[in-house]
Amino acid sequence: MANIFKTTLKNNFISIPFIIAAFAALFAGGFDVVFYIVDYDGYPFSDSRLMESHMPTYLAFLIAALPPLLTGREFVGGTIRNKLITGTTKTGFFISQLLVNSAITVIIAMLYFLPTFIFCTKYYDHFQPYMVFYAIVFILLGYLVITAISTVISVMSDRMIVSMVASLLLLFIFVFVDSWLGNSLSQPKYQEGFDQVYYEGGIEFESNEYDEEYQEYQGSQDEKYKDYNPYYVKSKAQRAFMQTARHLIPFEIIGNGTAMIEEQLVSMDMYRQSKKEAAKHADDYPVFQERVESLFWVPVYSISFIAVLTALGLFLFKRRNIK
Repeated sequence: MANIFKTTLKNNFISIPFIIAAFAALFAGGFDVVFYIVDYDGYPFSDSRLMESHMPTYLAFLIAALPPLLTGREFVGGTIRNKLITGTTKTGFFISQLLVNSAITVIIAMLYFLPTFIFCTKYYDHFQPYMVFYAIVFILLGYLVITAISTVISVMSDRMIVSMVASLLLLFIFVFVDSWLGNSLSQPKYQEGFDQVYYEGGIEFESNEYDEEYQEYQGSQDEKYKDYNPYYVKSKAQRAFMQTARHLIPFEIIGNGTAMIEEQLVSMDMYRQSKKEAAKHADDYPVFQERVESLFWVPVYSISFIAVLTALGLFLFKRRNIK
C-alpha cells in the first residue's frame, strides 16, 4: 500500500486541480489579509476582526470538489482496473485515496492560513499559541469530514461529474440543515416586549407591543416584561438530538474554529470566563451555555464521524463490482 500511496500522492501533487486549488487557497487567505488591513489598520486589537469574511466556510466547497477530480480520474481513465489487475487490493486503493485526499486537504488549509500568518502577526500575537492551534485543528477536522464524505462518493461512481455534483449538493444540504438547526436552537426561552401604560382623559390604558413603534403619550411609562417564546425548543431530548446532529455536520466545527480567531478567544482563561457568563444567562438563553460547553467536545464527534465514514466507504467499495 505504501507504493500506491506514494504514486497517488506524486500524481495528485502535479495535477491541475491541485495546483488551481492551491492558488485559490492562497488567494482566499490573501483576501482575508487585505480585508483586515483595509478595515482595521491602526485599530486596537479589541476593535479589529480577522476572518470576518468567513472564508474558511466557503473553502469547504473547494475541498469537496477535489476528491471527485482527483480520485474520479482513476475511474474515468480506467487506471483503477489496471491497479487491481497488477495486485493492488481494494482496501489498499481506498485507504491510499483517502489518505492522499486528506493530505491535500491539510495542505490546502495551511496555504489559506499562510498569508495571515505572514501579514497579520500582530493580531495573532494577542493569542496564546495553543488557542490558534485549536482553531486550526477545528477547521481542519471539518474539512477532513468533508474530504471523507467526498472520497466515499467518488469511489462509488464511474462518472466524475456525478461525484462532484453529489458532493457539492450534499454540502449545500448541510449548509441549510446547519442553519436551520442553529436558528432553532438559538431561540430564546422568552420574548421581550413592553407593557405600555398611559393615561388619556384620566383613564388608564395598557397595550402590549413587540415590533411596532410606540406612540408617545404624556405621562406614559414603559415596563419591560417577558413572554414565553413559542418557537423555543423546550424538550431536552429534542435539543440533545438536534445538537448531536449539528455536531456531526462539518460546518459547526469549521464555524467554531473561525469564531475563535474572529471573536478573539485568546486563552483558556477567557474561555472559562465565557463559561461563567453563559451560565448566568442559561435560563433565558440556554444556547450560549450549550455552545460554550460543547466547544471542545465537537472534535470528538468529527473524529468519530470520519472513522465511521471510512469503515462505511471501505465496506461499500469492497463490494462494488469494478468493470
